Amino acid sequence: MKQASEVGDLVFLRMHQALPGALELARGDFAGAVAILAPLIPHLPELGRRFESLWTPEIIEALTGAGELDAADELLAKLVDRHKDPLSVAAAARCRGWLAAAAGRSEEAVAELTEALRLRERITDEPVERGRILLTLGSVQRRLKQRRAARELLGEAIACFEGASAEIWTERAKAELARVSGRVPGAVGELTVTERRVAELVAGGMSNRAAATQLVVTIRTIESTLTKVYAKLGVESRTQLASKLRDDG
Repeated sequence: MKQASEVGDLVFLRMHQALPGALELARGDFAGAVAILAPLIPHLPELGRRFESLWTPEIIEALTGAGELDAADELLAKLVDRHKDPLSVAAAARCRGWLAAAAGRSEEAVAELTEALRLRERITDEPVERGRILLTLGSVQRRLKQRRAARELLGEAIACFEGASAEIWTERAKAELARVSGRVPGAVGELTVTERRVAELVAGGMSNRAAATQLVVTIRTIESTLTKVYAKLGVESRTQLASKLRDDG
């Protein structure tokens, strides 16, 4: 960071100042994330659209989680006003979903987060960002007592995070899944032929990408199938899935 400061590379400098905040955000320490990220707010416009579109949603999520909803809403309004590109529009929908969820407007949150998923699918298939939206959406569905929907969404979030080796986010999603009541483990025999094949490949150590190549399907198909497998068997990880397959033989 010293060299970036000396040569005037402000984007590089601010990026590295922001990264510890992203780590605190992943851990769920919203106050800690705000302490690191909030000082970046005055610098956002001068750093360009790409930086602003990337980090403004992170700051908004941190502020929302810390209960600073007015500040988050104000920052969102600035993002919406300044940038109309597809990535910023998708990010804005995600932020509106967080704010609605924090304010207790669950139905509105579901609508905004579902729209954020739709918009992001048209732009990029980045698994961690998709997983984060699914995690929030699953949490909202849990609060709405939509347990089956919550389990499926959180299971898909876990698959996204595990596929990207995002361990901290994986643990957060698993913790949220554990809060869903009424989860009754099923039997391996309940799986379809396709679900059983995907389960066996993944439980055997194959990555989502490798399984998709093996079965000549898309990675998203593997993720979606794993979500159904996790929900049917009442498992939350590849390790538990492997154990379940061994036990039920």
